[in-house]
Amino acid sequence: MADSFRRKVGYSYLGPFSRDVDKEVSLLRREGCHKIFQDISTSVRSIHERPQLDLALKNLRYGDQLILLTLSSLGSNYSRVVNSLHCIHSQGIEIRSIDGLIDTSKIGNVSLPIISLLYGLLSLQEKPIYAEPNRNIDEEYFLVRNTGGRPRTSPIKERLVIRLRQDGFSYRAIREQTGLALSTIRRIIVEQQ
Repeated sequence: MADSFRRKVGYSYLGPFSRDVDKEVSLLRREGCHKIFQDISTSVRSIHERPQLDLALKNLRYGDQLILLTLSSLGSNYSRVVNSLHCIHSQGIEIRSIDGLIDTSKIGNVSLPIISLLYGLLSLQEKPIYAEPNRNIDEEYFLVRNTGGRPRTSPIKERLVIRLRQDGFSYRAIREQTGLALSTIRRIIVEQQ
């Protein structure tokens, strides 16, 4: 199908870690997308929810092109991504990612068996991909990313624990007032001394 008749619809997914929304929209606009749909996850629990992707797919017709920032926009693990690719392409919708990982307009009808094969191979090693964003798209994301572990106790709560302990409160009484675990309370008091 000629490019002049094909509609280009863009879709991006922003995971629970904040990234630059405007940058992603401008990248999709540069690719010629007339409509852009975007899902923004606010927590790790909502990574599977993609209502804007469903809306984007309803707006696409046979021969149109779905342009993604990265393939990981389609799902939270490899098998979901490949399954989504297979379902979308089987409806006659071309898929292209800006990161260059896939362009079904260039592989043609051969792509369905390839995608099915990928689905079979990748589903064997189920691995979440939402925690591994593409470094080429957003390098700044990695500079401010939390490296894991438990979140740090706020300085206000730490000062409260120290003040309560200095006022003679027991560890259990401090726990009831602050909601912190006993081990955290002990750590704060030991670090303060």
